[in-house]
Amino acid sequence: MPVISNRSRWVFLVTARDANLCQKSDSVRLSVGTLDATAATTADTECLTNNGTITVTATGGTPPYRFQFGTGAINTQSVYSNLKFGYYTITVRDTTGCLVFVNAWVHRGDTQISYNGVIKDIIGTNCATSGCHNGDNGPTINWLQLSNVQRDALNIKTRTANHTMPPVGSLTQDEIDKIACWVDDGAKAN
Repeated sequence: MPVISNRSRWVFLVTARDANLCQKSDSVRLSVGTLDATAATTADTECLTNNGTITVTATGGTPPYRFQFGTGAINTQSVYSNLKFGYYTITVRDTTGCLVFVNAWVHRGDTQISYNGVIKDIIGTNCATSGCHNGDNGPTINWLQLSNVQRDALNIKTRTANHTMPPVGSLTQDEIDKIACWVDDGAKAN
């Protein structure tokens, strides 16, 4: 059982026993390194590209420090950019071989995709057309009216992503991504 003697040392009692049940005990001191690291992030605010960042700062231990982003190469780079929102792990090593793991979350920021400037045109061109949502197939829903699109935003995002909407024609991947970004931004009236 370890006994903490100070912040950087642990004392262990080690007992060894042979086949004849002879035993010997001794205490062993284990020094624990002081290497530590933190990460600062900026959100990914781009829709069609990624612009999140992670900056890792190492302290303690024995510099210089080396970093490994995920399963990538070990090097001296401690700033990572053009990241998509999500979870990342960076391993930090000092010259004595001590290492720490830094877990960082790059948040998804507001992409500023506009309903009036982008989404309304995508819907008007691809969805509010003959044979789709213009009244030919039962009661009409005006998909150019923001409140209708907002009310069904999550379904629109899901159906455009799985290519079941629009039923006639198709959206480009950029159009699908822009719809998803607008919905994820809160389906704003912008």
